[in-house]
Amino acid sequence: MKKLTLRYKNILLHRGQSASRNRKLKHYRGWGSAARQPKVPTFHVSIWDGGEPFTAQCNVQAHACPSNLCLYENAGDTLKLLHKIKSGLWRVTPQTGGWVNRKKRGLPRIKAYFDFSTIDRLSTAAALIITSDYDRAKRISGIVPPAIDLENWGDDAFKVLYEIGFFELIGHVPGSHPALRYHDIDDGRFRLMQIMSGKNSNELGNVAEGISGLIDYLGSSHAVQDLSVEINGAVGEAMINVAKHAYPGDFRASRGFRAVGRWWVTARADRDNNTLTLVIYDQGATIPGTLPHRVWYNDIILEIKRTLGKSDASSAFMDPEFIAHSMKRGKTQTLEPGRGEGLPQMQELIDFCGTGCLRILSRSGAYIYERSHQREPSVTKYKLPMPLEGTLVEWELKLPEAA
Repeated sequence: MKKLTLRYKNILLHRGQSASRNRKLKHYRGWGSAARQPKVPTFHVSIWDGGEPFTAQCNVQAHACPSNLCLYENAGDTLKLLHKIKSGLWRVTPQTGGWVNRKKRGLPRIKAYFDFSTIDRLSTAAALIITSDYDRAKRISGIVPPAIDLENWGDDAFKVLYEIGFFELIGHVPGSHPALRYHDIDDGRFRLMQIMSGKNSNELGNVAEGISGLIDYLGSSHAVQDLSVEINGAVGEAMINVAKHAYPGDFRASRGFRAVGRWWVTARADRDNNTLTLVIYDQGATIPGTLPHRVWYNDIILEIKRTLGKSDASSAFMDPEFIAHSMKRGKTQTLEPGRGEGLPQMQELIDFCGTGCLRILSRSGAYIYERSHQREPSVTKYKLPMPLEGTLVEWELKLPEAA
C-alpha cells in the first residue's frame, strides 16, 4: 500500500473536520433560516387583498406583534417590530414569488407574516409608520400586500388602520368586507384623517382641507375656527421643510432599503378631550443626519460639549441635543427668512392654547415639549432604545371648549 504524504494527510484531515462541523451545524437548533422562521405544522389563514377573502396554507410561525404599539409607552418593542416589518417587507419581490404563492394544484401558500390580531392598542403614530412601510414595499415591488386573518384583528387596530386609509393606500380596492365591520364598531368618539402622501408641497391644500374637516367634527368655538389658519400655517411650514430637506441629493437610505422620497401625514380629532393631533413622517436623512451640512453645526457641537461634557459628536446620545437645537428660532435649515420655523411655530401654538404636546423622534433622539394649564412648560430629551428610520413629528393641541 502506498504511503500517504504529509500534505495529503492534512487534506484528508481538513475534509473530515469540515464534514463533522457541518453535521453539527445542521443539527443545531439555531442554524440557518430555520431560527428566523421556525417550521410549524401547516395551518390555514384567511387572506384579503381587496376582493373576496380566500384561504391559504402556511407552515411558518407568524411574527406576533406587541399588544401595545406605541412609540412612547412601549418604545422598545414598538421600534423592534417596525424594524422587523421593514426588513420583512423588503424581501418580497416578484422574483421571490410575491406575497402569495398561487399553486396550480392545492391551496395557495404564504410564508411568514405579521400577526396583527395580537394588537390591543395601536397609536396613530405607529399606524402611520407601518402604513408608510407597506406603501413603500408596494411602490418598489409593484405587488399589493394582503391582509392576513383580518377578521381576527382587534377592534382598535382595525379601526385606526381603516380610518387612516391603510387598505386604500397599499392598493386594496375598498369593498364591503372591511366596511361592514367598521360600521359595527364605530362609536363616533374620534375621527382620523386619511393618510396623504407626496413628494413636494403641492398637496398642502388637501392637508389643510382635511385638518379643517376635523376641526368641524369637534364642533369647536369660533375662536378655534379662527385658530385653524394658524394651525394650517404651522403645518404648512413643517411640511415644506420636509419636502425640501428630508431627502437631500446625497442621501442614501440604510443598507438594503431604497428610499421613495415621500412624506406621509395623518391627523386625529378626539371628542372626549377636544384635542387635535397631527402626525408627519418621512423616511429621510433625519434631523441629526442633516445638521453636519449646516453652517452653524460646529457652533452647536461646541455648545453641547460645554454643556454636557461629551467629546464624541457622533454618539447617538447627542441626537436629542441636535433636535433640541434645531427647535431654536433662527436655526433654520436654509438660513432663509421664514423657512424652518414650522416646528417652533407648533410649539408656540401650544403656549397660546395653554395645553398640548410636541413630540419629535429622529434617528436615535427624542424631544418632547409639554404644557398644560396646571403646570409650566417642560422639555424632555432622551435616547431611543434603537434608531428610528427617518423623522416623526406628532403635535397634540387641546382646543378651546365651545362656549
